Amino acid sequence: RGKSYVLLDTQTVAGKELAAYLAPKAIVRMNPITFCYQVITSFLSKPSDGKSDNYIGTEKGSDSIEIVAIDQDEGLADPFVRCGSKHTAHEVNLRSILYFFPQMKAPIPAEIKDQIGNLSAASCLLEWLYELQEQNKKKYRATKNPSVLTPREMWALQLPTCFTPGTAEQSYKTLSTIIKACRSQATISLDDLFKMIDPLLFKVYQFCHQLDAEEVNHHDVRDNYSKLCRIQVE
Repeated sequence: RGKSYVLLDTQTVAGKELAAYLAPKAIVRMNPITFCYQVITSFLSKPSDGKSDNYIGTEKGSDSIEIVAIDQDEGLADPFVRCGSKHTAHEVNLRSILYFFPQMKAPIPAEIKDQIGNLSAASCLLEWLYELQEQNKKKYRATKNPSVLTPREMWALQLPTCFTPGTAEQSYKTLSTIIKACRSQATISLDDLFKMIDPLLFKVYQFCHQLDAEEVNHHDVRDNYSKLCRIQVE
């Protein structure tokens, strides 16, 4: 009585917040397949709020934890945004705690690499845009039913869902880079892909790694993420 609690109610994702699995012994249990899928899709979705409580870890037996992204509404973020009183500095706006996991340095599993290498960037992009258009139509029809949404809720939806200019082109470029790398490289890691897609952002993440490595006997992905949220780039 007198207390409030934050609850996550879902029928499709079972497990605990990823924060419960950030100890070194738990991190090594991350399923390499689902981890790779989450990171590669994040290269395209570009989350600005990829903190640990926006992922769910589901234990599959005693030696495997699968990661599922939730609450990923803050996506397609610019890598950096201006900050400071004179707006002369920049802060990191594309944030994901997964990029600090040691699995980023491991080779991408062959089955994922082959699957991605067989994709067509143009076909994937067109399918994505078509699905977005269909979802916009469904949402628009829902707004015409006053028993479904109130006028205030309809205004808050800001339909139709739109992108800023250049979003589709950038997504195509990113996906093309990923596909080409998976086709041409015999062995490639997630960090290798990250560096190809955005060299400057990759360098900032590595700088946070370096700061962490300078602390004696210390490596904590959560601390790395906190450093990333505070760092400013001139």
